[in-house]
Amino acid sequence: AIDWGEKACRNTRSDGKDKINTTLKEVQAEWEKLLKKLSTAKVGIETDLLQWSDTQQSVSKLQDWITDRETRLKQVSEQRTVMITRRSALGITTLSVSERQATLRRTNSILQDIQAFEPMIQTVASSAQSIENTEITRKYSDLTKHAQEMYEREKEMVVKHENFIDAGNEFMTWLKVSQEKLDKCSEATGDKESLASKSSQLKILDSEKKSGEQKLSVALKAAADACKVALDTDQEIIEEEVAFLQDEFDMYVNDLVRCKSLLEGGIVKWTDYQELYQEALDWLDRTEGSVQGYNKFQTNLTDKRKILEEFQV
Repeated sequence: AIDWGEKACRNTRSDGKDKINTTLKEVQAEWEKLLKKLSTAKVGIETDLLQWSDTQQSVSKLQDWITDRETRLKQVSEQRTVMITRRSALGITTLSVSERQATLRRTNSILQDIQAFEPMIQTVASSAQSIENTEITRKYSDLTKHAQEMYEREKEMVVKHENFIDAGNEFMTWLKVSQEKLDKCSEATGDKESLASKSSQLKILDSEKKSGEQKLSVALKAAADACKVALDTDQEIIEEEVAFLQDEFDMYVNDLVRCKSLLEGGIVKWTDYQELYQEALDWLDRTEGSVQGYNKFQTNLTDKRKILEEFQV
């Protein structure tokens, strides 16, 4: 259910994602309540059964029970699979932590089972003071500590992986929106006013680049934190994702610089054109006046020739 919830979230609007996440949390909470009730009921039954046995039988069963939980914890810690990677619409590789969440749930189930058994341990330990009972108490204490540490470690791993995924997606969302705005400014065509408008928009994007750097920094820090507690195979995935995020940002910055250069070049050319155009108009006006100055009747051939020579020059 959680895995399908994750898949649904990737194709759902933000308000829908909140609803899905809330539902998943409710389901998880109900599941944990059920586990706790099962553990409590199981302990009650096992306690009743043990009360029919003598102390030695109880100790033997407790030893078997502790060994069984130790084996279960070991199996959970060894059954690790690589996180599933999926390429999302944003471009980022979605690190599915459902495998880590499943391990966390199994560890939590064993931990609750162990904690719920504490009254039984105390009952048997107090029934007869012996070396065996003291050993049982010590083993149970070690088992509880081990399960608690393993649960906390798994929980930290899941939380830090999720933090990185959220930070990475937030950065990519910002980048996608910024890239769409940049694409609208990337064509250095149109009149001077159009280029000036695009240049103004580009300045805004350039000023917002700092925000993107901060979001990327948050994602990279979250990745570093996740790597500290991640499995070796998961670390490789996170490192690849970090390289992807950095490359995407670098390409965006390069596009920003290139677009700025093109627009500035276009504005300069428009300015040059307008200056030359105005110069041509001024020359035409001056020349027109000069031409009209020759348009006068002359009284003799000599003057006509003189004026003609001047006009030809």
